[in-house]
Order: sequence, then C-alpha cells, then structure tokens
Amino acid sequence: MTFKKATLVFSFFLLLLTFCLSLVPGHNGDMPFYIAAVFSRQGFTDQEAFSKAGEVIRKEMPTEEGVRHIYRLDHADKNLLDFYRIKPLYIFLIDAFHYLGIPFILSTLIPSLISFILIGCILFSWSARVFSPLPALIFSMILLLINPSIILARLSSPDPASNLILFYCFYRIYFEKPYTWTILFLLISLFIRLDNLVAVCILAA
Repeated sequence: MTFKKATLVFSFFLLLLTFCLSLVPGHNGDMPFYIAAVFSRQGFTDQEAFSKAGEVIRKEMPTEEGVRHIYRLDHADKNLLDFYRIKPLYIFLIDAFHYLGIPFILSTLIPSLISFILIGCILFSWSARVFSPLPALIFSMILLLINPSIILARLSSPDPASNLILFYCFYRIYFEKPYTWTILFLLISLFIRLDNLVAVCILAA
C-alpha cells in the first residue's frame, strides 16, 4: 500500500467515525454548567446563568434526560461555576459556535469532534513517520477505536481540545520542531484548562 492510498483510507475512516460519534453524543453532566458559564461570560449572575441554561435544556432536550440536567442546575452549589470559568477558551468556543446559529448543546460538542479529527491526523502523521503505510494505517485506526478516544469525542468537555494541544506539543518535541511555537501552544493549553499547568511544566522542562 502506498502512503497516498493509506492517507485516503484513513481520511475516509476518520471522517466516517467522527460522523458516527456525532450521532451518539454523551451529554455528560458537565454540559449544562458549561452552557451556564457562557451566560456568566455574557454578564449574567450565576443564578441567572443557571436559569438561562435550564431554558436552553428545556428547549433543546425536552426529554427525561433533560429533566436530570435541569435538576443538577437547580441543585448546584453556590460557587460551582468557578470550576468551569477557569476554562475560558472552551467557553469562548461554545459562545462563538452558538453565535453562528448552532444550537447550544451541539456547540458544546463541536470542539470535541474537531479535536478528535485533529488528534487522528496527528496520530496518523506520527505513525507514518515511524512505520510503513499499512502498519501506520492499522495502528492509527486501532488507537482511535479504543474506549478513551471514542468517549472523549462524544463529550461536552474541554478535555479533547486539551488533549489535542498537549499531544501536538509532545509530537513537536519528539520530532524536534521549533521550540518557540511549542511553548506558545503549551501556553494556549492553559486557557483551555488551567489545571494543565503541571503537564505544561513537565513538557516545557
């Protein structure tokens, strides 16, 4: 198998897998709080943000699952949004996608799906530089099909975007790419998750 053919097969596989995962979103318990954090970013008080997020859930998820999310909002601790506000870049992306006319719940998932695609591209690029085309193709497909990868792609969470940036930085370090850009990407990861500080310090050392 040639590298060009392996790339075409992998691209088709990656896009098809991402599309299939988009049809079965995880709707994890953090989702309504990230929506509330968007409203908080817009200037609403925490209580108002919880109320607005509840309205979104009622509109976009009028099911028993939606009722459970609303229950979490109604019984949230007073300062709970502080935990979500420390992930400003992810909150900004949700706000930006929604501003473009995309429903709130889907806006929380798009960063994860895009990150999954980009992680797959980096993974295949890395594998192709280590293995011949066919083993690189098989190895990359297997890694994307294992449980952690599939779960992350379906979540309303900054974790996939965080993993993308850190994985790309590790890729750059491994292949001795210019260090200045690596440091810049590591700093960007802090705006996705502030608790990336430990990982940033290790990779920057």
